[in-house]
Amino acid sequence: MYWQFGNFKFDQSVNLLTSSYEEVLLEPKAASLLAYFINNHTRDISRDELIEHVWSGQIVSDNAINRIVVRLRKALGDEEKIKRFIVTVPKTGYRFVVQAKQIQKLEHVNRPDVKTIHPNKITVPIGITAIVICFLLIGFWQIIKISSAELENHNTQTSPLIRLAGQQFDAAMANSNGQLAYSQLTENGAEIYWVKSIDNKAELISAPNGWATSASWANDASQLVYVYNKDDICQFHLVIFIGGEPQSPRPIYECPINSPTKLAFGKDDQQLIFVERKNEFEPFFAYTLKLNDGSKNRLSQPLPQGKGNHFINRSQTTGKLLLLSDTKPNETTVYELNLEENTFETKTSFEYKIDAAIWGHNPQTIVHPDKHPSYQLLETNLETKNSKVQISDSRRLMEPASFNNGRDYLFTSYLHNRDIIIDGQVKTDINSSVMDYLPTLSRDYSQLAFISKRSGYSKIWLKMIASEELFSIDTKDDGNIFYGLDWSLNNKLLVSNTSGGLVIIDMDTYEILNTKKLSLPAYAVSWLSEVELTYSLFEKGKWQAYSYNYSTDTTKLLDQRWAFSLASSEQQVFVDHDMRVYHKGEELIDIGLCGVFISRYNLNLRLDGSNFYCRVKDKPNDLIVLNSMKTFNYIPDVLSSLHPYSVANGVIAQSILIDGSSDIMRTRN
Repeated sequence: MYWQFGNFKFDQSVNLLTSSYEEVLLEPKAASLLAYFINNHTRDISRDELIEHVWSGQIVSDNAINRIVVRLRKALGDEEKIKRFIVTVPKTGYRFVVQAKQIQKLEHVNRPDVKTIHPNKITVPIGITAIVICFLLIGFWQIIKISSAELENHNTQTSPLIRLAGQQFDAAMANSNGQLAYSQLTENGAEIYWVKSIDNKAELISAPNGWATSASWANDASQLVYVYNKDDICQFHLVIFIGGEPQSPRPIYECPINSPTKLAFGKDDQQLIFVERKNEFEPFFAYTLKLNDGSKNRLSQPLPQGKGNHFINRSQTTGKLLLLSDTKPNETTVYELNLEENTFETKTSFEYKIDAAIWGHNPQTIVHPDKHPSYQLLETNLETKNSKVQISDSRRLMEPASFNNGRDYLFTSYLHNRDIIIDGQVKTDINSSVMDYLPTLSRDYSQLAFISKRSGYSKIWLKMIASEELFSIDTKDDGNIFYGLDWSLNNKLLVSNTSGGLVIIDMDTYEILNTKKLSLPAYAVSWLSEVELTYSLFEKGKWQAYSYNYSTDTTKLLDQRWAFSLASSEQQVFVDHDMRVYHKGEELIDIGLCGVFISRYNLNLRLDGSNFYCRVKDKPNDLIVLNSMKTFNYIPDVLSSLHPYSVANGVIAQSILIDGSSDIMRTRN
């Protein structure tokens, strides 16, 4: 349909918004919202109504809806205090205050002044002369040819595959007959449910009281395998279907702990193809496992570094194997494996991390999430390297999977809310309705730095402890994942450990002083002196501590005895490879007292002036405090999870999960 309102024309069939001076290609969700506003003009529209009709009944936050409204207002130039098109109705929702009329089909000129309203995109200006337009067209075409970052929009609708309470994720659909398996969170972990057909009731098929994930179907849907983790057990479980009914699962393989494995059946259903790692710091390798005798074989594959070869997918139509490998921080390379010839071939690389990808229904394409935090599902052609947007959503997307009709895809749409608590109190003046995490108190307890997704993308935010002042710092991270923050000893600098490297920020000017790229992910990043950082890399099966002087841009290896180090303005502490903690050359604390030294890239030891903190072994929510490096103090239940914590002046800051929702969605091409 084609509409005209104000000085705009809107082609709903291609999501194109046209004014007298430019054309704007709206992302699908913004286009759907505009279409709904047009069809329901001059009346109050509640957020619940928008969720039902624009978001297809998904559970989304007010923040997610607001974000799409802001993008649409930007496209309409409706950003002044007095709105011309979209008015906010307090305690209700919105009203589209102009009336649109239907018009004849629009004639579009293929010109370079078409803008795509999408975060972090560059707007191409309108040419003034024919010559300028020609040059812009040529340059624009070259950019499209060589860069998968320029995205073609694809108008695809979505709907929930199943409508259930709770959190469902990790969907797998059988290619031969449409049976569905998915994981659902429980109080004790996760369980796998089986649905014979979309209209049937779900049935539990996994072992209870553990984490059952990564379900994968055999080609003929007669078998299903999944990964089961419980305490110190990791196993592959096999479910056989007899007469179309699932039998009790049985373990067929013992896998390493902390190895989030992905599985696929081989073409004859007689072997499994999977990835695993020896421990949570080693790189992933790809293997096969024969089901008849349990023999295991490592595949021919690129030499893994860092995270390594971490994800595998097999097309049930072509049989081709897809392997994702992170050989460098913040870069993912796509390979195709050939089992018969035991070879591999490089297909393409992305300058950002991709956790999962699948073969597209077009065998020359792959489907994967966009850069972090992904609100889009992309389809990338491996021959042309071009990408198009399959899905754009207001919630984050992950875990793409094939739908067995040859056109559509499944994916998980989710929203998590973490809040920051300080001294046991949830801070309402800090937190938003989405992810607020990595709280880091300045050493003088005057400021709090943290990461928030309240603007839709991860940014560093600052809160002045003694005032209401709260603001963000734009470090232009462009899709980087934040792993940790740490204040310098004099509180003048802040280091951010990200997937793109170490970013050092001047906290007087809020400008980036230095960025250090690394060949491997950095762990335990902290300050060793006022100009010197310390960090650890996991190299050749062991830890190695380094120091980096940002003022001279020099790196040196610390004594190879040490795995980690940290400091305050008063003390320095070193940790050896047996996880013994040393202060001034002497062992500081009994090795049996402290445990869980690393969680989520961060060292779980803290120095607050002359006081030392560590998590209690086997009780990670409890802390031991060594006052003035001499007197023990035990603090029970002060932490709520293994997420990083911060201490300053004896005050503890951490983040906790408030709520979360996730749904299995399907496209409707």
